[in-house]
Amino acid sequence: YQRRVRGSMDKQETPSIIETTPSQVSETPSTTELPNKATKVFVGVDGGGTKTKCVVLSQDGSVLGSGESSCSNWNSVGTEKAKEALLQSITSALKAADHLSENNVWSITLGMAGVDRPSDVQQVIQWMKEHFKDNSEVQENIQVFNDGVVALASGTGGILDGVVIISGTGMISLGYNLKKNLGPKRAGGWGPLLGDEGSGYAIGLDLLRAVAMAHDKMTPATLMEKLVLEHLNLTDPTQLIDWAYRDLSWARIAGLSELVYKAFNEGDNAAKLIIHNAVDNLSKTISATLNQLEFTKDDKITLVLAGGNLTHEGSVLAKLLSEKMITQYPHIFITKQLVTPEIGAAQLSLNLYKQHCKKMLESAEKEKTLGNNLYAQSSFDQAVDHYTKAIQLAPKDLSEVAVYYANRAAAYLALKEYQLVVEDCDKALELNSSYLKAILRRAQAHEELGNLKQALDE
Repeated sequence: YQRRVRGSMDKQETPSIIETTPSQVSETPSTTELPNKATKVFVGVDGGGTKTKCVVLSQDGSVLGSGESSCSNWNSVGTEKAKEALLQSITSALKAADHLSENNVWSITLGMAGVDRPSDVQQVIQWMKEHFKDNSEVQENIQVFNDGVVALASGTGGILDGVVIISGTGMISLGYNLKKNLGPKRAGGWGPLLGDEGSGYAIGLDLLRAVAMAHDKMTPATLMEKLVLEHLNLTDPTQLIDWAYRDLSWARIAGLSELVYKAFNEGDNAAKLIIHNAVDNLSKTISATLNQLEFTKDDKITLVLAGGNLTHEGSVLAKLLSEKMITQYPHIFITKQLVTPEIGAAQLSLNLYKQHCKKMLESAEKEKTLGNNLYAQSSFDQAVDHYTKAIQLAPKDLSEVAVYYANRAAAYLALKEYQLVVEDCDKALELNSSYLKAILRRAQAHEELGNLKQALDE
């Protein structure tokens, strides 16, 4: 024991450099033990047209708590009710996470339906700044995106790289090219009056048109006529006129898309034509987005499928679209959403923190390297100064910081500042309880201080 400790210090061992790569976010976060009140957490919100959902993640990507409230799309409910729904979902999620407070939150990411204009984004950011007014970290780390961005994130582990295609009531494609620092770029999303081909609304509308044309003997008969009359409890195709014009809401028309899939599976030619037309339109929309992002056929691309038309079990639309995209882009990787949109949003918050940590660690590592060089030259006072700067620069709760404390302890040991050695080793071991060098240096400091029993225990 004495030879090991004395020998290592006589050689003035330069403390080793450790890896600084942040750990990856788990694809499917699991519930974990609840944190203490000083822990940093990361919030994600999915502000949809029906419900607003919020989730809180820990630093390892595990779910700590979730909350839910009413619609936060202010185009539907107005700004005051939208704000109320957002704040209620956040408060509920923090309460579910062992009653954490707003001060535990390091960053928050919100995916909001209908939020596209810069003024809309600034409005939501202002709400968050008011709500987290006592939290300086959140003030600088608020992200507000269109809901398509968090849909992409929910299929990529919170990495904004690749393209998402969403086909629900409406349709939109959106993406980023991380390598070329391009994005967001989008195609579609014009609404049913101006586009959205390949959406549930477009498919349902095509059904109504196909039934009308078949009834007028302009096209062959279609199974979809029987299916839609049964579905709507009607007896004659002409009754569709009253049904359609009585309520022009998009969701009613989009709800008929499931009948097209049923007719397709039973071999109906008109339904096949509708589905193949939808596939063509969706593939063109995806390709338009990829072209804007300067992706080529030789690139490895992630395509995330989202929205009910592409994610329901046995989706023929997803199958045919995937086959078509693979023929056009041989290296494309096609996936559905791995987690819910609110978790995808929270992963964006967590990755923002990891990027911050990486940047801070890069600066801290430079100071540590300077300290190591000075330590090797026996300039221990100067080495202490640089190790101190490294500690100040690095995020305080990362295990990497243990190295900086242990290195400074080594310099203090050479300066015979034994009590400071103990204090720095204590801090190093709080961050990494199995850090052997910190244990050995603390043992020698205790010996020099006359704490022989403690030295022996170490």
